[in-house]
Amino acid sequence: MSSERHLAIKISYTAVDRQWAEWVAWKLEDAGYRVLIQAWDFVAGSNWRFKMQEGVTQATRTIAVLSDAYLASVYGKEEWQAAHAADPKGLARKLLPVRIEDCDRPGLLGAAVSIDLFDLFDLSADTARSYLLVQVRGALDGRVKPDIEPAFPVRPRQTSPDQPPSFPYHQGSPQPRSAKPPLIGEPFTSHTGAVESVAIGPDGKILATSSSEGVVWLWDVTDPSRPRAIGKFLTGHTTGLWSVVFGPEGKTLATSIDNGTVRLRDISDPSRPHIIGEFLTGDDDPVWSVAFRPDGRILATGSEDGTLRL
Repeated sequence: MSSERHLAIKISYTAVDRQWAEWVAWKLEDAGYRVLIQAWDFVAGSNWRFKMQEGVTQATRTIAVLSDAYLASVYGKEEWQAAHAADPKGLARKLLPVRIEDCDRPGLLGAAVSIDLFDLFDLSADTARSYLLVQVRGALDGRVKPDIEPAFPVRPRQTSPDQPPSFPYHQGSPQPRSAKPPLIGEPFTSHTGAVESVAIGPDGKILATSSSEGVVWLWDVTDPSRPRAIGKFLTGHTTGLWSVVFGPEGKTLATSIDNGTVRLRDISDPSRPHIIGEFLTGDDDPVWSVAFRPDGRILATGSEDGTLRL
């Protein structure tokens, strides 16, 4: 347990987000942290202005519960700016933005890495709690190392080093052009871990990418020279997400996780994907690959133990 857990964490929020703020505060105190929150600590007879100043000056961390309403709040702005001023480079991670809406982070807030809870709405409350506590612990410790050892990164088998001899062109004969295809635009990413799988939808307009930190990003590649991020969602796991594949109609996305789970999501609206099904393949080994039959009625999976399942 981090040595900083006995120090207070201030929850900065606006009145319309009180339910979210109290949920965050409860989960943190339940995990052993000290929390300062207006709903619980500004009791009758206390000076609310003094209590706010006390929270800003004495709390070791400030969690700003970000929403459009919070960003319009004068008092909320004062609190997060005070936390930022105390740690402008973010080296001590005194300001922890927790987004409960997919809202913009204007100005100085845009440079602070946020904890995004709105991505977890289609998962369970326990998953959201676990993710919140892992990220807060990471802010205190300065890193987020998984509790489970990553799987060994198996590589495809190498081809034989013995290659057939090239065609002996005569001196002065025209040489074939390079078979290396040109890049379209600049490389891009929003992942923080290794990209494990990519897939393009049947219409060629949507790209899905998955990574080792358990995140799937969806991209609009209608203009492949200018890919645009549509959004991301979390699988609820902090380790490998090995395969992502579109259904033949382009409205279903299947993902496989390192604990043998395969999830199906409806991406008819790519900006709001939601789970429509989940199943276990039967063991705890990672599922390296998934594929749909052309009619979309059967899904095939391949696991690390050499097992194929339909």
